[in-house]
Amino acid sequence: MTAAGKPESKPERRDVEQAWVDFYAAYADAAALSDPELKDWRDRMTPAGYQKLRGNIDILKKDGQRQVGPVQMNPVVVLVQGRQAALSDCLDGSRTKIEDRGGKLVQKGPEKPVPFQVRLVRQGSAWLVDGIELKDTNGRCAG
Repeated sequence: MTAAGKPESKPERRDVEQAWVDFYAAYADAAALSDPELKDWRDRMTPAGYQKLRGNIDILKKDGQRQVGPVQMNPVVVLVQGRQAALSDCLDGSRTKIEDRGGKLVQKGPEKPVPFQVRLVRQGSAWLVDGIELKDTNGRCAG
């Protein structure tokens, strides 16, 4: 998991960005293990966020598959207001793959970076992912 670009300079924005990077690292672990119940991943989301986001890993588990490989992240915090935050990211998963339990390739990762909009909420001192949506950019990432 690597994050490209210039890190945020304001502490609150830096915390939001780091929460997203940590969430995605935990997601990668859950996807590699096909474990939608992985505590580290669940703990980085709101309960509503977990209900919205667990589907991909549920499918991997049901199909006896896992997702592996490095992802290049490009997060940009676009809003921090009170207990709400939003960021955009352009995830490059071109070196990821889905494979069966024996390691046989099932599907290659996306050829082009995928644009996402991420919502986070602050609960206590932690920023938690509350939702992730594909950004409406005609499937293209900026830059």
